[in-house]
Amino acid sequence: MATAPFKTDRALGVRTLQRWLQVDDPTLIDEAYAYFSRGVPDEVLPRAEGLQLIIEEAATELPAARDLRPDDLVDASLARELR
Repeated sequence: MATAPFKTDRALGVRTLQRWLQVDDPTLIDEAYAYFSRGVPDEVLPRAEGLQLIIEEAATELPAARDLRPDDLVDASLARELR
């Protein structure tokens, strides 16, 4: 699900929730939309801190992982350009 359209186009967000949650009750869908539109982050790219934790965990079994940097794992340039 694309976060920007979900958060800016309420009708699209509601339709999406109805489809994925398989709920037709308008009150429940309104509450679900309010909840998810507040909780869904604007940027859904992995954070460098999280990737660093993964690298450190992997390095316990694979020492070569210590040489990796978060930028080596994710190229977010296209996502940033599209924002």
